[in-house]
Amino acid sequence: SAYSLPPNANQKGGGTPLNTGDIRVLHAVFRGDSVWTALTTAHDWGGATNRASVHWFQIRAASASLVQEGVYGSASKHYCYPAPCPDNNGNMMMVVSRSGSAEYAQVRYTGRLSTDPLGALQTSQLLRAGSANYKALDGGGRNRWGDYAGVASDPSNNRVVWFYSMHAVAGNQWATRVGSAWF
Repeated sequence: SAYSLPPNANQKGGGTPLNTGDIRVLHAVFRGDSVWTALTTAHDWGGATNRASVHWFQIRAASASLVQEGVYGSASKHYCYPAPCPDNNGNMMMVVSRSGSAEYAQVRYTGRLSTDPLGALQTSQLLRAGSANYKALDGGGRNRWGDYAGVASDPSNNRVVWFYSMHAVAGNQWATRVGSAWF
């Protein structure tokens, strides 16, 4: 499906929106016979403006064919910087950053059971809420955010997926939160 440059993400307290990056894939995992990956895109959820949203894919490696894809987000929030990882049973977990006019940048995670309908993700869960508005402009004037997320399968228990990402804290700082989940 089509994808496009995502808009910057508003955050509680207003000010300079968070930079949501571009359409590059920042994380991909090969497991079984598939590559799982995701990117941030613009999506119209029927609101007044497009929102930064997650566009994710499962691609069969041997045949280079699309198994499934989906777009995840909402009309009132921005979702960006996804990092997906499947477990040994074909379930998938994904960590994301989320913000909106009523919430600071936070860490959330979502996923899907292998038995869920193709292209669908479950409701996201909060790992760590942000606690402050964030503004730290880089040399190009961007309020850089989020491309420091990661996810990996636990080597001692292939059902468990570990992930980390960042959330906004006081003093125009960010902090890292680590978590795990499984189906």
